[in-house]
Amino acid sequence: MKPHIERWSRYCSEQHDKVGQTYGKELPYSFHLDAVYQQVNHFGHLLDNYGKVGKVSELTMAKAAAWGHDLLEDTNLTYNDVRQAISHMDGLTISRNEITEIIYCLTDYKGRNRAERKPQKYYDELCANEVALYVKLCDLIANKLYSRLTGSSMYQMYKREYPNFKEKTYNPRFREMYLYLESI
Repeated sequence: MKPHIERWSRYCSEQHDKVGQTYGKELPYSFHLDAVYQQVNHFGHLLDNYGKVGKVSELTMAKAAAWGHDLLEDTNLTYNDVRQAISHMDGLTISRNEITEIIYCLTDYKGRNRAERKPQKYYDELCANEVALYVKLCDLIANKLYSRLTGSSMYQMYKREYPNFKEKTYNPRFREMYLYLESI
């Protein structure tokens, strides 16, 4: 892991630790963040892996977003807090606005239930940002694999929700990931 992503991963993990968030019943939340990061690496061939002049590659932004994808949803940080934190990470500073936007697109809306937290506008914004959609697919893969492995009731929920998610988000660029989700 590159030093700037490593520092960012520690920062994101610490923010989840501060609010006492765990994954499953007892794992530190960084377990989930790392699982999403691993999926980003696994499917990285689907993104632009090459830096561009004046811009960080899609893959680097996806790696950063994998670690930060739940910051706005699950910690006490605001959009501007996240943007400011990224600005202190050498190597990510140049794309702090883009990374913060990806994290924002991955954040559920306020709602009383899962359906209210994901209105059509959520899917529209997610689909408008291909890197955010990619990270969301990595998040779903990590969650579905973990829930199946542990026998969690969340596995059945992910299976039920997937057809609706696919219908609202399908992007042929990520066909391989959709097929993998279906196979889990």
